Amino acid sequence: MKESKSRGLIAAIASGISFGFISIFSALLRNEGASSFEQTFLNLMYGALVGFSILLVYSQVRKDYVKFSLNIELQKTYLLQGFLLFTMLIAYFSSISIGTPIGEVALLAQIHPIITLLLARIFVREQINAQKILALLIALLGLVIITQPWEKTFFLSSVIGDLLAISIGIQFAIYLLIGKWSMKYRVQTSSIVSIAWVLCWSLLVGLPILFVLALMPLPQEIVAFSLTSLLSLTVLALGFILMVFGSLISYGLIMVSNRFRIGSYKTSILLLGEPLAPIIFGALILGEPITVWYLIGGSTLILAISIVILTSKKQEY
Repeated sequence: MKESKSRGLIAAIASGISFGFISIFSALLRNEGASSFEQTFLNLMYGALVGFSILLVYSQVRKDYVKFSLNIELQKTYLLQGFLLFTMLIAYFSSISIGTPIGEVALLAQIHPIITLLLARIFVREQINAQKILALLIALLGLVIITQPWEKTFFLSSVIGDLLAISIGIQFAIYLLIGKWSMKYRVQTSSIVSIAWVLCWSLLVGLPILFVLALMPLPQEIVAFSLTSLLSLTVLALGFILMVFGSLISYGLIMVSNRFRIGSYKTSILLLGEPLAPIIFGALILGEPITVWYLIGGSTLILAISIVILTSKKQEY
């Protein structure tokens, strides 16, 4: 049992590290001229190719895993998570493509434990005690400090990117809840098979949505699409690395940690280190400043999230 718990903890830690590099590689792709759509398209194509390859291999070596994964109820959860993976990726890439600092995006996306608290209150009538109310107020304060509404020029220029980043946290909370709920169906298959199906579904639902969004009057940083840009060796290489960190490893390891049932509160604590890499590498590689407001707002937000997690540690999301 202890060995299984340790594996789950290691998986959660590795997942947090992996999440931290998504914004870094997305920003590098942005600097190479790749739009949000181009980054998302590469991620979907690479992801589905890897996912299909995994399913093909497992159909030969572990047919029972693949056969069980075809269960209709299980496929519904894969479909939902595939859709959320697509929407999270395009929100993440779009926020960075329009110039939102990567450290700011990573910090605002950490709102997911707060959102989980609210969803638990709505759907399972979980009681919200005084500590959780305090956490909600502190989280709101942290968001205000990070977005700096008193600096009107800064706030208005980054409000769309900030809202996209916050939406990532909302979607990730739902993604985690679906993963926890679906474990009763997934115990007879492999986490690798599960993430493979999510990657395949992400392509199937994502491509038609991308086509529709391309018809809308959105900024070119988001909707620009050029085969010439995509065929650049640098873009192809960075895109593949982004898929590995941004989809395969990060979300796959979340499934592994769920499988070993280490507890949602522990998983969330271990994911709180995600913004560190974007903030540090954003300053070192991209020259993005680490402001006092980042440090104060980020610390305030993480404090609020820690209160929520620690007061919910005996409950599963």
